[in-house]
Amino acid sequence: MPSSRNSTPATDHPSNVPQASAEPKTRNRQTAAGNKTCNREAATESKARSQQASVGSKTCSQQAVIHQVSGNAPSNVDYEAVYRDARKKLEQRLTGFRLLHSISVSDIAALMANVYGVDFEQARIAGLLHDWDKNYTDDELLARAADFGITLPEQHLATAALLHAQTGACAVAREYPELPACIIQAIARHTSAAPDMSDLDMIIYSADMIEPLRSQSSLQPLRSIAGKVPLEDLFLKCFQTTLEHLIRRHRFIHPDSLLVWNTYMARARNREAGTTA
Repeated sequence: MPSSRNSTPATDHPSNVPQASAEPKTRNRQTAAGNKTCNREAATESKARSQQASVGSKTCSQQAVIHQVSGNAPSNVDYEAVYRDARKKLEQRLTGFRLLHSISVSDIAALMANVYGVDFEQARIAGLLHDWDKNYTDDELLARAADFGITLPEQHLATAALLHAQTGACAVAREYPELPACIIQAIARHTSAAPDMSDLDMIIYSADMIEPLRSQSSLQPLRSIAGKVPLEDLFLKCFQTTLEHLIRRHRFIHPDSLLVWNTYMARARNREAGTTA
């Protein structure tokens, strides 16, 4: 299968991901296809980066979260059992739209994984658990971040709502220690992203935005290209939409977001230069 970052998806899968069935009927285990998202080298690299975290860096905080679980999870995980248990617990943790949204993100992430050659079960679980801490208030998230030892950015009061990704990742790692670090990383990165997103990271970030329960008309163009363009292109469009939304609403943008944007814009331009050379 061609690389999901730089080439178009396989044509034998659904091309318009969000319009496919909301509940995947086939629980096939496609662990071999997703090995690249959770290989031993990636876990080791994440661990090394987390140990070098600097104060005030959101990305370093994410790596610190990942460091808590890197290399600790067993190789065999009963993902179906985890899914059933997590569904029950989320019914107590989340209410209304937030619960339905998490289930929908899980479904779409699983479909996207099939299209883009990423581990089906890992995407399904990461999507379900991505908003584990979403119901906490800003003050509660700040307190949980302190309890977990998460480094806060200088403007932490203005970005407190984003912390649910990182505190949720820490909490999920404790609740389900059998889960591999790549799932914890995808949860930690689903709000603010990072300059070195894995394929699983990009799927969860994108699925969180394009799942069909979100009613914003601005999301329809993103849904129309899901499964038709390379995964990295879809992620960059989703990230651009987030930045534009924040600017329109005069909301604070974390300074690290500029690094994410510039990194992926440079990659996109390099790809374009390569095709026209």
